[in-house]
Amino acid sequence: MIRRMQKTDIDAISGIWLDANREAHDFIPAEYWESNFLTVKKMLLQAEVYVYIDECKNEIEGFVGLEETYIAGIFVRKEAAKHFWILLRRRSRS
Repeated sequence: MIRRMQKTDIDAISGIWLDANREAHDFIPAEYWESNFLTVKKMLLQAEVYVYIDECKNEIEGFVGLEETYIAGIFVRKEAAKHFWILLRRRSRS
């Protein structure tokens, strides 16, 4: 299921943001991402964010941030990446 982010989602999506950045940008010290964590968490609360929830596990697996029609970022839990991309492809064809 895809829905707009709710305030109660912030811990899950900020954790996904942190993990994804540590992995994708492993050439940048992890401390950089960790030192920006609280700032990004506050910014996410003010942004237009949509989450993907795995309904079987009832867990947020990823999210997308939008600025009008521009995709500002897509972040997905590593374990869910394959499933997430398959879902996006299906939705874009419908």
